[in-house]
Amino acid sequence: YVGSTKHVIAPDKFQTAAQMPATLTSWVADLSNLTDGTAMFKGCTGLTTFVGDLSSLETADEMFYDCELDAESLEILSENLPTVTSGNIDIGNYVNASDEVIATIHDKGWTVTTNGRPI
Repeated sequence: YVGSTKHVIAPDKFQTAAQMPATLTSWVADLSNLTDGTAMFKGCTGLTTFVGDLSSLETADEMFYDCELDAESLEILSENLPTVTSGNIDIGNYVNASDEVIATIHDKGWTVTTNGRPI
């Protein structure tokens, strides 16, 4: 594990979400075992970079609340989400989200919210 309160780069798989430090700006780690990402990055207002496999994610209420992920991170997020019968994911401030990214997430069965408001 190589990390600080600003950057996380971890080779190991995270299984349980925990509230991350508000000072976090980047995340590069395997989350392929994560099923519940509820509020994991909530309040990380500086988080712009996210690279992580979310293929097991089932619940993501307020996961990125108050974050402003960059366009590439949002694209990675949309590509790595699993298809679900129902689920909610909060992508934070969606200013960098393209219509295609939002559509991809919707097509996978997710309700998309931005800081608690439906998109």
